[in-house]
Formats: sequence, structure tokens, C-alpha cells
Amino acid sequence: MSTVGVPIISNGRLVNYIMVRLDLSLIPGTDVSRMSAKEPYFREALVRLAYRTHLNPSNNFNKVDPAIVGAKMLPLCQAIVGPVVTSVAVRYQAPEKWLEPPTSAKAAAPGPSPDL
Repeated sequence: MSTVGVPIISNGRLVNYIMVRLDLSLIPGTDVSRMSAKEPYFREALVRLAYRTHLNPSNNFNKVDPAIVGAKMLPLCQAIVGPVVTSVAVRYQAPEKWLEPPTSAKAAAPGPSPDL
């Protein structure tokens, strides 16, 4: 599968994109040209999944969790083309921009001035 920009959502806001390329393992004898024709459906399924499921580990906005992506994408791929897909693996990932881990709301909020 070619590279897809996967949105990373936090608190209902888009914070980053991770460029992700997936490998789909197929049962022997599967028509690869048929699978290539279905690639837009796989890409759409991945983006839709990212909007409704946290794919990044522990609020790390710079990567997706390969185990979560593989587990969540497998049934979606099988729904698109049937049981010819046996596994899904993240082959490549890179953030669009590098973000520091978020701080807690209390740490980010300014406190009262000591002069008051």
C-alpha cells in the first residue's frame, strides 16, 4: 500500500499527521492486481479509523502503535476484499512535524503572580 497521511486527533483537535505505509499479507494465489484496485478503499478505511480510534501510544503525537493499527485494520481489510488478507503490518511511519509530548493542563496553566 502506498503512503497515507494518518490524522492524529487529541481532545477533538487535529494535532499532527503521521505518514504511514502498510503491508498486507495475503494468502497464496491471491490476485495482486485485484488487490491493487482496492487500495483506495484500504486507504480510506485507515483514515476513517484514525478519526474514531486513538492509534498513537500514550499520547505520543509522533507515531502510531503498529499493534493497534494491525489489529484494527485487519477486519476492515477483510471486509473490503474477504479473508484473503491474513495480517496487516506498519512498514513505514514518519511524522509530518515533530511534537513534544503534551503537558498536563495544570502544568500549562499560569499560576497567580507572587506580587499579588
